[in-house]
Amino acid sequence: MNVSRLIRGLCSAIVLTASFNAAAVTITVTTRADQDGTDPDNCSLREAVKAINTSVAYGGCPAGLNRAENRIQLKSGIYELNKELPIKQDTIIAGANTYRTVDDKFGTTEPDPMTGSDTSRLRPLTTIRPATGKSIRLINASGSASGLELVDLILEGGNPSDPLASNNYGGAILSGASVSLENVRISSSTAVRGGAIFLSGLAGLTISDSTLSGNVASQMGGAVDMSCYLDGSISRTLNINRSTLSGNSSVSGAGAIAMCGSVTATITASTLSGNAANASAGTLHYADSYGATDASITLEFLTAAENTGRAVVVSSGHKTVLVKNSVFAQNSAACYVNAASNCTVNDLGADNDVANKVIVLADMSEFESDGLAAYGGLTDGYLPLLTGSSILDKVTDGCKGTDQRNLSRDNVASCDIGALERLQLAAVDDEGKNQAGDGRVAFVDVLANDSYGEDGSGTPVITKPLNFQIVNRSGTEISDSACSIEPADPDPDSEHPLPRLKVDTSRVVTSITAPIKCYYQLLDGVGTPIGTVADAAQAEIFISNLKPITNDDYYMRPVGVTTVQLDLLLNDKDEDAIAGVPDATHFIIMIKGGTIGDRAGVKTPLGFVSGELVTCPAAAGTGDPVEGSVCFKGGPLLYSADNNLSPFTEEFDYSIYDQHLGEEPLESAAATVTIRTDAPDPESSKGGSLDWMLLGLGMLAFLRRTRSV
Repeated sequence: MNVSRLIRGLCSAIVLTASFNAAAVTITVTTRADQDGTDPDNCSLREAVKAINTSVAYGGCPAGLNRAENRIQLKSGIYELNKELPIKQDTIIAGANTYRTVDDKFGTTEPDPMTGSDTSRLRPLTTIRPATGKSIRLINASGSASGLELVDLILEGGNPSDPLASNNYGGAILSGASVSLENVRISSSTAVRGGAIFLSGLAGLTISDSTLSGNVASQMGGAVDMSCYLDGSISRTLNINRSTLSGNSSVSGAGAIAMCGSVTATITASTLSGNAANASAGTLHYADSYGATDASITLEFLTAAENTGRAVVVSSGHKTVLVKNSVFAQNSAACYVNAASNCTVNDLGADNDVANKVIVLADMSEFESDGLAAYGGLTDGYLPLLTGSSILDKVTDGCKGTDQRNLSRDNVASCDIGALERLQLAAVDDEGKNQAGDGRVAFVDVLANDSYGEDGSGTPVITKPLNFQIVNRSGTEISDSACSIEPADPDPDSEHPLPRLKVDTSRVVTSITAPIKCYYQLLDGVGTPIGTVADAAQAEIFISNLKPITNDDYYMRPVGVTTVQLDLLLNDKDEDAIAGVPDATHFIIMIKGGTIGDRAGVKTPLGFVSGELVTCPAAAGTGDPVEGSVCFKGGPLLYSADNNLSPFTEEFDYSIYDQHLGEEPLESAAATVTIRTDAPDPESSKGGSLDWMLLGLGMLAFLRRTRSV
C-alpha cells in the first residue's frame, strides 16, 4: 500500500468532514488568469465556480459542498473573463477583505472630509470584467435555484451580444435566484433589458452600500429589470439601502429600475442621480401587471436629483406607494403615481402618512456645489447646505436607522430629509478653572466634549482643528472681555492640537457664585468659515486662589549685633499678584512650633521674632487656628538674638497664607529661615578651641559685671 497516498486520503477525509460539519467551504483563488483546468497548481475564479457547481475538485481548487455555504475569496486586482461565469449552486464571491472596524463609521479610502479621521473600510478593491475584445455577460445564475451573494467587488463592462435579444438580458448579472450585493459597484454594462442586473423567475434583489452607475438598457431598466411573465403570480422583494443609482439610462423604459408583478420594493437612505428614462417612463417605473394586486413601493430618506424622463416615480397599479422624508430636486418631475402628478402628502392615496415630509425643489441650490460626491461612506450622495435649507432638521418624527453613510439617525430630536444627514456641530456647555502655575490665566479645551450633533453616537468626534468664535449668546448675554481663542498648535506633539478657549482676568479672582462666562459657537470649514452651524454654548470659568510659593531665606547677623530685619516675602512668589510678589496686605506669615513669649512675637531656638500679630487661619477641616503656631501680618519682621555675641546659626521654618479677596486662605509649603553670624569657624581659627574657651570666659565675666551693676 502507498502510505503517503493513504495519509493524504485520511487528511482529505478529515478536512471534508470538518467542512461538512461546518456546512461551509471557502475556496481561495490564487491566480487572476481565467484558466479552465490547465494548471493544477493554481486555482482560478472560473475553476472555483466549477468546483462549487459540481462539488468536485477542479483545476487547482478544492471541491465545493452541495447545499452548503460556498465562498470564493478573491484578492485585490483585476480578473478578466473570456466567457461568462455560470453559477448553479449557492455561491458567495468576495473581493479583497475590506470590512469596516467597529469604530469605523464612514468607510472611505481617504480621511473623512467632515471629521478628518482615518477610516479602514475601503470601496471595492477587486474588479471582474471581460477580457479585451470580449463582449460577454459577467455572471449567469439563471440556472440556479440558490442565492448569489457578491461582496466587495467591482463589475464593469458586461455586454452580452447573443443574436437572440432574449439572451441579452442582464449586462453584468442574470439570475434566477436571489441576488445580494454588499459594497459592490456595477458600471458601464449594457443589455437589452437590465443594463446591470436582470431578475428572472422569482429572483429578488438586496443591495446595500453599493453603486450602480453608467449602465444602459436598450429597452427597459437602465440598471435593473425583472421578468414580467405570469405577472400576477410572481412575488419578489427588492430592497435597496445606503446605495446610489446614478447615470443609468434606458432608451424605451425605466432609467434605473423597471418593476412588475407583485413586487415589494423598499428603497431607504439612498440616492437616485442623473438617470435618464424614456419620456413616458420614470427613473423607478412600475408597469401594469396582469392580476397583481399587492405591489407596493416605499421610499424613505431618498434623495432623487437631476433625473430625466416623465418623473422619478412612475406607476399605475400599485396597491401602495409611500414616500417618506424624501427630497426631489431638479428632476423632470417628482412622481406620477396613480394619475397624481407629484409627491405631496395628499396625492399618493390613503396609505400615505400626513406626517411624512416630502420636499420638491426646482434646482440644486440647497445642496453643496460639488453635487454628487464622496462625503463619507461607501457611496456618493448630495450633501445639504448648512444655511437657508428646507431639508435640514425638518423631520421631527421617525428619525431612525442610518443615513447613506451609515451614520445613525437615532437618538436625535430632528433629522434631515433625504439620504445624507448633515453632520452639524454641537457645542456643549463647559466649566473650567485655572490650574497651579497658570496664575490668573485659564485654558479650557471646550472642543473636547463637543461633537457632530447628528451622528447619534453620544461621543465626541471632533478630531481636526476647527474654527470657532466667541460670540454674543443673545442680545442680553455677552462674553466677558477676558475671553478669547488661542489657535491650535500645529506641533504634532502639542498638548492642544485643537483651538482652545483662553481666559485672562489680569489676575482677578472670581467668586464661586460669579464665574466668568464665555459664549462660543462652532463653525464648519477651515480657513474662511462658511457659516455658524451650532448654537452657542456657555463656558463658565472659575479663577480660584492659588497657593503661594515660598523660598528659603538666608541672612547674616554680625557678632555683636542683636537684631536683623527679615523681609521673608521678597523672594516668595504669588501667581495671583500682578508682579508675582506676595502682597503684604493680604498675606499672613506663620511660624510653626513657636510659642508667644512676654513680647509680641514668637520664641525661636536662639532668639525671638516680632511683628504685628494676627490670628492664625483655621486648620483645614477643624475651624480652629493651627495649634502651636504664631502668625504675623505680611511684611517685614524683626529677629532679635538672645545673645548678640553668639556665633551659632539660627534656623526656623515658616509658611505663608494667601487670603486673597477674603477666600479661604491657602497655605504654602514650608520654607526655612537661616541666620548666620560672621564669627570665625572654630575649626579654622589659629587659636583653635582655646580661643573659643577664652571668648566664653570673657562673655561670662561680662554678664556677671552687667548683673552686678
